[in-house]
Amino acid sequence: MQRAVAALAALLLLAAGAAAAPAAPADACGVDCSSTFVPALFGACLLGVNANATVLPSIDVAAWDQARRTFNYRTLRSPAAIFYAQSTEEVAAVVKCAHDWGVAVSPAAGRQGFQGLSVPDGALVVDVTALTNTSLSQDGNTFTVGAGNSNVMTVSALHATNTTGAAVPTGVCSFVGTAGFVLGGGFGLLGRYAGLACDSLVGLEMVLANGTVVKANKTHHSDLLWASCGGGGGTLGIATSFDFNVTRLPNDGRLTYLSIGYAGGVPSTVASFKTFQDALPALDRRFGFTYDISLGARLGLTGLFLGEPAEALQLLRAAGLLERLDSEPVATPDTSDVATNVSAGFLLKGFPSFYEMAAEQSVPFWTPPSITPWGPFSNYTPSAANVAWTKKVMAGEPRVVGGPLYNVWHYSQSRLSAALPDAGIQALAQPRAGRRVGDPAADATAFPHRDKLFVLDAVVAVPSETADAAASSFETVSTLAEPANVVNSFLSTIKPHLGASEAAYANYQPNALANFEAAFWGGNAARLAAIKAAYDTLGTFNKPYTVSGAAAPAAAALAPDAPAPAPVPPPTGAATPGARAGTLVATAVAASVLALLLF
Repeated sequence: MQRAVAALAALLLLAAGAAAAPAAPADACGVDCSSTFVPALFGACLLGVNANATVLPSIDVAAWDQARRTFNYRTLRSPAAIFYAQSTEEVAAVVKCAHDWGVAVSPAAGRQGFQGLSVPDGALVVDVTALTNTSLSQDGNTFTVGAGNSNVMTVSALHATNTTGAAVPTGVCSFVGTAGFVLGGGFGLLGRYAGLACDSLVGLEMVLANGTVVKANKTHHSDLLWASCGGGGGTLGIATSFDFNVTRLPNDGRLTYLSIGYAGGVPSTVASFKTFQDALPALDRRFGFTYDISLGARLGLTGLFLGEPAEALQLLRAAGLLERLDSEPVATPDTSDVATNVSAGFLLKGFPSFYEMAAEQSVPFWTPPSITPWGPFSNYTPSAANVAWTKKVMAGEPRVVGGPLYNVWHYSQSRLSAALPDAGIQALAQPRAGRRVGDPAADATAFPHRDKLFVLDAVVAVPSETADAAASSFETVSTLAEPANVVNSFLSTIKPHLGASEAAYANYQPNALANFEAAFWGGNAARLAAIKAAYDTLGTFNKPYTVSGAAAPAAAALAPDAPAPAPVPPPTGAATPGARAGTLVATAVAASVLALLLF
């Protein structure tokens, strides 16, 4: 109570001297941005819910400065407050505080978005990383996951149920939050077998803009469930838990990890990539891949096969995917089950479960070197001690969530990490007929891009010493303009080869689309906007790339089981979120991702 009283006094003093000036760009205004349009009594409302969970710059600038970090150092912004919710009830209470006082709200969990949009200027950030409960239904068919879990925490928790062959689709990047991953759609290595992550979503709990808590499934608030499969995180409310249908993997869950390296150089890479494109439509759906083209124009495939290494080897050879291999070995007899059969170029290794594969082959790569016992990933070996340590990280000990652990400034998303000459880009951009990501029709969920085969993106990751220098001097644009130009140059080169349409994946947060709603949601944008207008009347959830409900169709377009919730009016004189939507600052340095050919 004493802390709450002292905090209220500090808030009143701040309010007395604060000028209601427009928000300046991130990194330029710091604490000043956080207080713009924020009534002092709003902070008192948060403190009344849980003073120990509330971080306000007027009370503790150092704590606020740490709490506002995301994994990407270049997206430093100035939220009004950060609240670390300990329960769904606390989420509901603080959302109602924001709704009543006209403050925008944004949920945060993994904080892995490349533009850092989970922490907007002038908004209440509701961090849900404490909501990590999980449970398996008695029949073993439904796995409930709290919104605070990361991809690997979800994998670890399901593995702990000792259910043979059980899986829910998760992402390649281990520490991405399950919530944002699923709400944007969810690409992962199980995608060709089980579809998008959100295709397994059968229900969720959500806190709406007025603080109401609802359960959405196929029979109640079915429009919310539809919108939550690709509509984007933080669009309609704050999801606090998810119910997934459990997928039963073949071969009792035993699978094969694969890594294939191809010879470098533009001609070889173009030929290998075209072979890969041509092979995918007919290739066994038990294969799942991610790819990269790195420096030296070297194509690499990593992924899994839901079967034994010997069968994987046979199928890969038959598809022509073991030709033009790199001369540098990626496997030795003690690390690959079939390395003795091939001189170089690839690794195939069997694992008893997806969990065991992730612990040895995936999680170590994504773990920040500042906390690992081996340091940089180049030093990693799958020793018993290292794998045991990794499994603790998978269970959330220690919890990896954005912030200074990463210490790298990222520009866009990485699947294609080195630009090829124009001729090579044009060859790679030619579309091929492909399988859907799952089997639903384009309008079955908010995610529309079911007929696309690949996602092509570009990335520049600035070395830590350069990032640190820029962060300390706040010379973001001048110091880091060159890598941003590299990304934009590549995107400008490839875009003309893709035809007139722009298709983009909402979770990659591109920021140079002519019409992001059409790019993200295509023909589903109008229905999504109608749902947004019904459930978030005042635009409380209004961060960039959130669908707008302003031009939504008539409410009759909504599902009949989901009437619009009655809005709670803000107190007299309180600003509404929509009145200051323009104060949310977009990314400081425009390094865009254009989604090109989704897989």
